Amino acid sequence: MEETGSKKIYKTYLISALLFLLLLTLIILLIISPKPETQTQPSSTINVPEYFGVPSHKVIWSHATNTMPLLKEALNSSVMMIEADIVVLNRSSLGPSPKVVMGHPPVTDVPDDAPAFTEWLNYILEYLSQNPNAKKGIKLDFKDPSVVEPCLTLLNQTESKEGLNIPVWLNADVLTGPGMEGLPCVFNIDNFISTCQNYSPSSVLSIGWTTYWPSTDPNTGYTDSEVQAMISGCKKRSLTQVTFPLNSHYFLNSWKNLEHLLTDSALAPTSSLTLWGTWKDRAGKEELLKFIDGLPEEQRNRIYLDL
Repeated sequence: MEETGSKKIYKTYLISALLFLLLLTLIILLIISPKPETQTQPSSTINVPEYFGVPSHKVIWSHATNTMPLLKEALNSSVMMIEADIVVLNRSSLGPSPKVVMGHPPVTDVPDDAPAFTEWLNYILEYLSQNPNAKKGIKLDFKDPSVVEPCLTLLNQTESKEGLNIPVWLNADVLTGPGMEGLPCVFNIDNFISTCQNYSPSSVLSIGWTTYWPSTDPNTGYTDSEVQAMISGCKKRSLTQVTFPLNSHYFLNSWKNLEHLLTDSALAPTSSLTLWGTWKDRAGKEELLKFIDGLPEEQRNRIYLDL
């Protein structure tokens, strides 16, 4: 029995309505379904010894390279890693807005004409563009939490536009250490790590402890609780590309605790130690170097000497 025209029309409308409802349902599901998080994939972190072709203890450093003459001197020398400090100046003589400049606390000692971070970084970029075979790295030592994000934003933009393919270390004292127990630390370890990971994921983080030297106690050193607090902070953010700057005067007293920074399964084998400090006691420095030379090669090759 043939369907009447009205029934055919009804069925056509019914099918069309069902298809429309199905399509609408799919659209709604696509809209409300949770989207997978998209994260910027970090470029490969540059291994410093491989980049310069020397063991870690042979890397040559400059310190407090906070003026343009010192920067030019470091760029035109055998220096490999250029370390500089970053502070913020908030002075009426500089205008209403704070100025992010290269300098070391106390900020009262930083001159008004201290180079801005942008000037300092751009000079390095210009030098590298004119000297394509030159190999230099930078270590930015942040002294004020407020300057981290704006500096890393600029660094991120520079890496994207200019292809800043050199080692970059980001340093801050994020916990209190020997001689500073009970005193506040201006940086928060979790905030610093997360900010650096968000803005400069391919950089090596250099995170350490505030310390005071000389100590009145000859047995003072990095305690196990201080070391474990650092390891916990790294684990929380799955941080493995990390070096731990250590006051070298406390190293021998603390080795039993500090060794965990190299052996903990969450950090090894990419974590390292960077020993810093000026030694007036030549015998003490020689004792330190002899101890390091006697360590297993796997550990010795992950210790930088910024002495």
